[in-house]
Amino acid sequence: MRDFLKSTCRLGAGMALFVSAVVWITGCQSANNPTTAQAQAGAAGTASTPTQTPDVKSSSLSGPSMSMAQSCSPSSASAGQSVTYTINLAISGSAATGVVLTDVLPSCMSYVQGTASTLSGGTFTCVGSTLTWVYTSVGPCTCTMNYVTQLASSAATLVGSTIPNTCVLTCTCLSSAVSAVSSLLVTATTINTSTPTPTVLTATPTNTYTAVPATFTPTITNTYTFTAVPPTPTFTYTPVPATPTPTFTFTNTWTSTNTYTSTFTNTFTPVPPTPTPTFTFTYTSTSTSTYTSTFTNTCTSTPTNTFTATGTPTNTFTATNTFTSTNTGTPTNTFTPTNTFTSTSTPVPIPTISLSQSCAPVSATLGAAVTYTLTLGVTGCSCSANNVTIQDVLPTGLSYVEGTATTISGGTFSASGQTLTWVYNSVGPCTCTMTYVTQVSDTLTGLIGETLENSATLTCPSLSSSLTATANLLITGLLGLGL
Repeated sequence: MRDFLKSTCRLGAGMALFVSAVVWITGCQSANNPTTAQAQAGAAGTASTPTQTPDVKSSSLSGPSMSMAQSCSPSSASAGQSVTYTINLAISGSAATGVVLTDVLPSCMSYVQGTASTLSGGTFTCVGSTLTWVYTSVGPCTCTMNYVTQLASSAATLVGSTIPNTCVLTCTCLSSAVSAVSSLLVTATTINTSTPTPTVLTATPTNTYTAVPATFTPTITNTYTFTAVPPTPTFTYTPVPATPTPTFTFTNTWTSTNTYTSTFTNTFTPVPPTPTPTFTFTYTSTSTSTYTSTFTNTCTSTPTNTFTATGTPTNTFTATNTFTSTNTGTPTNTFTPTNTFTSTSTPVPIPTISLSQSCAPVSATLGAAVTYTLTLGVTGCSCSANNVTIQDVLPTGLSYVEGTATTISGGTFSASGQTLTWVYNSVGPCTCTMTYVTQVSDTLTGLIGETLENSATLTCPSLSSSLTATANLLITGLLGLGL
């Protein structure tokens, strides 16, 4: 017994999904292996109930050794997303006959028409939610079958739940049917919101004034000036005879006659032995006064002149015209406003934009379905990326499966021939995914062993150059035949 263990990965909402389940059926199986269930084919054989572990089923038969595994990509998805399932069938020893694989899809999942692949010589039918592959004879080979489903909007009520999808295999060489289960985790739909920062235009008005010169009207004002000429006086002298006035002058003359007589007498009396002289002075004064009175009569005459001015005034009238220019003009200013707009840009943070692409599986046969996942990153600030366009031109040998592409909220998708285009007026900030399913041509045998390079290009005005993300797919062989 060979064990094929399932490996799972969990991706963010909006990504493509793969879940694996493996069934190994071997012709030589030890009965004491607790991970296997045995069924002996033949008329005389007795059947035993298989013991199953999650996603791994096995049985023993007297014929070819067979293993079956089922996976889905991505392993978690939200309502409206596409999910690619892959059934891996390995047959060794000899061909298996009467092989029928039946997969009844869960109620919240629908099959995307035209996406199922079939091994050489087999048929595929879809009736409602039941998918059926029928092979009269198949193998020995290591083969894959793919199909795409889409989660209904009703899956939004199952967020956090796991949806099992079971594929059942029956074969004429098996005593009982075996099954492989793949589980899908339902996640919430990612909604991207962004608020663009507008550019503010500030108008700075420039006012232009056009001055209209005033019209001046002169005004003549007559000013009359009167000049008074004073009269010329006429002087008339009238003499008035003087009246004599006597003046008496008394003159007193005082005559003093003094006679002084001085007599000096020197008496010497000798006194021995020290004589002391004695001097004697005698003064005699004689005064004689004489009074003389003299009368002088002086007559002084003072004439009095009376001045009488007799004047006749003469008025001279002079008319002087004074010209006074009075400007009564009214200037008229014509106001012409001119608005000059100044663009004031509010700095808007520019986000970091990244793009990557992957495919599942990374190798496929001719005719197989391959899911591509584009991961768009808008990070670095709490702002969105505007006018983002992502374009993917599929290489020769791959064709888009209609209806399988997913789009980030607010975007649009279109497909024209080999060109797939996503357009977003505003997206992010986020790390978001877009998925779509392609199918490898089953006629171009020259692709076997080749690697198909699929590139997506992102353009955005905030980027100086475009971004390119590439995923490589290896073509391994013909449908139903591995290398």
